[in-house]
Amino acid sequence: MEKKYKILLVVAVSMVLIVLLSVVLIVFYQQKSINDLKKQFFGTGENQVGETVDKPVQLSTKATAVESAIMESEKNIAGIVKEVSGDKLSIEANIVDFSKFGELKDEDFDKTINTLPKTKKIYKVSVADNPEFISKNLKNIAVGDTISIMANELVYKTNDLTAVKVISPFSSDGQGTSLPATGVKPQDIKSISGKVTQVADNSLTVEAIFLDPEKVKTQKAIDPKNPPTIKKSYKVTVNGNTDFSSKKLTDIKTGDIVSVFSDTPIFDTTDFVAVKVVALPGVSKQ
Repeated sequence: MEKKYKILLVVAVSMVLIVLLSVVLIVFYQQKSINDLKKQFFGTGENQVGETVDKPVQLSTKATAVESAIMESEKNIAGIVKEVSGDKLSIEANIVDFSKFGELKDEDFDKTINTLPKTKKIYKVSVADNPEFISKNLKNIAVGDTISIMANELVYKTNDLTAVKVISPFSSDGQGTSLPATGVKPQDIKSISGKVTQVADNSLTVEAIFLDPEKVKTQKAIDPKNPPTIKKSYKVTVNGNTDFSSKKLTDIKTGDIVSVFSDTPIFDTTDFVAVKVVALPGVSKQ
């Protein structure tokens, strides 16, 4: 009888422990589900057991407006050629890092786009639609070259671009080198790329950087890390026949980078009339 009583007691205690364990497990998983739902619908913050987790960054109105403006308008990239394959280029570009906007103050957004935080991104660029080439053409572009691409697509919404204009070489600070390394004589140059230093009612002053024709005789003579260059300042007159691309004259500001085209050679002059002005909205320099 006593043995039977002990067996019943052990069974009863075991059942109570099983029930208690089941209750604990049910409560634990219910709480976990509740916390997961809270994170899903209300974001992260301080949970019910007092653990502190990261809160989502709330951008200011100005930061949000700048991010939206860049994403919905930018069609230009500048960077380094990483691969050339047929009519496609792989380019590592420096683009604006929107994830760092939460660390900036409102006054940081009043400067040029070059002062905003950057990150690197690889783009696949098709040149199959016969884009305009400035300086180098496709067969002369090589891995390691600096390059600027004006594309059909918004560059912050895709990794695959179709080139409309290709400028190479193109310096890392956004200012183009107007004279290619080889194949074009200075007296034949009809376009420049450079920084706008002054804007007037009917003219721009543009500072262009050229490879020094007196020191550069062949491509082998150029040290790519320290090429011999000269600077020239041009007064570029615009009129009703000037074709503007990307930006109008009233939108161009000091520090913007532009490519300017003439219908006559311009290397030996400092004043000419532009037949076309291409302002690159993705690059500017204070």
